[in-house]
Amino acid sequence: MASHDLQELLRAVTGYTQLLENEYQDRLDESAQEYFGYIIDGAKRMQHLIQDLLVYSRVGTRGQEFVLVDCNTALSLALNNLHVVIAQSKAIITHEPLPKLYADKTQMVQLFQNLISNAIKFCRQEPPQIHIGAILRKAGGAGEAEEKPNSPLDISRN
Repeated sequence: MASHDLQELLRAVTGYTQLLENEYQDRLDESAQEYFGYIIDGAKRMQHLIQDLLVYSRVGTRGQEFVLVDCNTALSLALNNLHVVIAQSKAIITHEPLPKLYADKTQMVQLFQNLISNAIKFCRQEPPQIHIGAILRKAGGAGEAEEKPNSPLDISRN
């Protein structure tokens, strides 16, 4: 029910934004048109987040089977969702190539998003410098080189 209500509000905001853009487009400078693009893009990402929230709310009753998720793609989606916050904080975010894990893709995006958002929010340094990497554990005992698919991720900030 909450998801439906949020989607209705979002549709209203998006609809009126598009009406404003269409009606006044010839009077808008390049910056204003760019801002409208950000609003529409943000609304689309918010729509995805609302849908993901709905899926997440069902996890308790309908568990999602884990699939192979490319963490590079999940990180890219999270960075895109945080585009405005990253730009405002002038955060410098670097990352190493990340592994593929058996996980829930929506939850991986949310994990990256929460960790990066918190690193920016609680950083004393201006601008924040955030580096994302993964540490692959070796399977079995000493000397075995086989990598486990589920590896811890390391997000550090300077």
